[in-house]
Amino acid sequence: MLNKRVEILFEEKAYSRLEEAARAKKQSMGSLVREAVEKYVVQPDRGRKRKAVGWIKSQDWGPAGSPEELKEEILTAMDEAIDKNLEAD
Repeated sequence: MLNKRVEILFEEKAYSRLEEAARAKKQSMGSLVREAVEKYVVQPDRGRKRKAVGWIKSQDWGPAGSPEELKEEILTAMDEAIDKNLEAD
């Protein structure tokens, strides 16, 4: 459902081309603009997310260990980071 409105100002030449394209495709100018936003803004964002997930899945993360082991690794890393920051100050 369409429930958000945007006002867009075009130069005359761009407006005329948009109007011609909409007429040629037998659709409204608004639907043509929404189609362009979907194609050039929304879909590429989905593509980047899919690519990131694919990269994450492709990595060899090795054995994760038990929850207790993971907790210990996290706490150790935090302690080391805190010590490093204190030394820097």
